[in-house]
Amino acid sequence: MKQNRIDNYILGKMSSDEALAFEQNMEQNDDLRKEVDLHRDIVRAIRLKAAKEHLQKTEQKIKAEEHRRKIFTFTRYISIGAVAACLIVGVFLHYDTASNYRQYGLNNIQIEISSSRGGTDYSTRAAIEINNGNYDSALVIIEEGESVTLICEYSNPELQEQARLEYDAEQDALQWYKAVTYMRMGKYIKAKRLLKEIAASDSFYKNDAQKVLDEL
Repeated sequence: MKQNRIDNYILGKMSSDEALAFEQNMEQNDDLRKEVDLHRDIVRAIRLKAAKEHLQKTEQKIKAEEHRRKIFTFTRYISIGAVAACLIVGVFLHYDTASNYRQYGLNNIQIEISSSRGGTDYSTRAAIEINNGNYDSALVIIEEGESVTLICEYSNPELQEQARLEYDAEQDALQWYKAVTYMRMGKYIKAKRLLKEIAASDSFYKNDAQKVLDEL
């Protein structure tokens, strides 16, 4: 009972009248006063210890958070720097490769215009546009020629074979001219893909395509 009264007094759970009466009792009872002081010191020590532990935990959390942020920030900067470096290198490689293909197509590959067909076939018309630097127009003509299908009206087997050979030669030329056009336009990805297709086929230009791939 006395212990509860001491605890209620120290913890401020008494009413004003009860606290006043208890204090008057302490003035008259020296043992009670000493016991109250002892309990007050104990409560103060417990509270102080709890406060220190709470403070230590808070400091540990703050340090852990700061460490995590530093690692995150450092990693983020490294990641950003790595991405930026890759982008820069990628841009330089892209333009360097495109320039190599463009210069090779202009300086190392000659497009000769055949007069044997009178300049009316698609490959001849495309060759003229390529030599004049009209690459977009050349691609339009090439794609038109590629869409043409072989229609043979000859009944003679030899004439049929001749028509087939001329058709295949025309398609080979159109495919090669398209690759050269892509090269001169700097579209090296499309050019390289098409050159690989030509080199792997039975095209008349397979050796020319392979030579370009080997040198570039």
